Amino acid sequence: MVEFGEQLRRAREKTGLTQQTLAEKLYVTRQTVSHWECGDRYPDLLTTKRLSDILEVSLDDLLSGNEMDKVVERNPVVENRVANNVMIFFYAVIIFSLVSIIGREVLTTDWKYITGWAVRCNDVATVVRTVCEIVCGTLQVLIFTYGLVHSIKVTLSPKKIGAVIAAYYAIFFIESLVIAANDITMVQRNSASMVGTPNFVPYYFDCLLGIIGAVAAVLYFIRKNEKVIVPVMLVGVSVWKMIDAIKEFVEYVIYMAGRFNEANQFHDAIPYQGKLFIYRVAFGSVSVLLICGMIIYQVVTLHRKRKIASEITADATA
Repeated sequence: MVEFGEQLRRAREKTGLTQQTLAEKLYVTRQTVSHWECGDRYPDLLTTKRLSDILEVSLDDLLSGNEMDKVVERNPVVENRVANNVMIFFYAVIIFSLVSIIGREVLTTDWKYITGWAVRCNDVATVVRTVCEIVCGTLQVLIFTYGLVHSIKVTLSPKKIGAVIAAYYAIFFIESLVIAANDITMVQRNSASMVGTPNFVPYYFDCLLGIIGAVAAVLYFIRKNEKVIVPVMLVGVSVWKMIDAIKEFVEYVIYMAGRFNEANQFHDAIPYQGKLFIYRVAFGSVSVLLICGMIIYQVVTLHRKRKIASEITADATA
């Protein structure tokens, strides 16, 4: 079977069009048309339809079913230039927020005090939690930098997006697990002075969300699983995290507003560590909202592209 690039070249030459003329009709560069004919890249689905009309050939003649799949799976998920620029901006804000949180925590943490206190109280879990948060934050910076680079290069394909999202939720799972273990240890240590039974369900629930998000990202973006439940699970986890981030931020703002009203002076009402935590909550909430918002947008965009590809293939083979 003749591949797309060769078929495109033959159709173009048959109509007497040069690469430059065809490029002008499609509002792309001549190099782009050359890349298509060499098989290095594929046009997006809308451009493929326009090629079919300009060259007066059927989509079935230009693309086989397998090649239609390549158009979706090899091309960037977000091909619209404006939308891609917005994503680049969001990636940059996310990275800035994470770096700010990590840097502020590393520079302001009294490591001698924390390690000494942990040894005296036999509470190594607290040190492990602090280190885990810094390490996990650093890993997140790396994976979103990877996403930013490929967004700038316009090469953020479904597999690459899947890797970013799966890594993000895997890191979230690890961080949630360490935090849960630390908090549960502290609760159990102080259980003698506590009233009622501690509720550990939220800790386990966060861990479960991380597992579901990572698995769903792999299945949908990398394994191309088209069962409806898979993207629904991924969108559901992302929406839940967005709601939880907003809830945490609002609750902390209300709490600090109360402290402020009592003391009438921000510096007297909120100690230094409290201000640091406000900083973390604010930047953390912004990054979570942007990350989950992008995930939802990418899931919806890829679903539409795959649906259009399947419809075009069905029409071509009908």
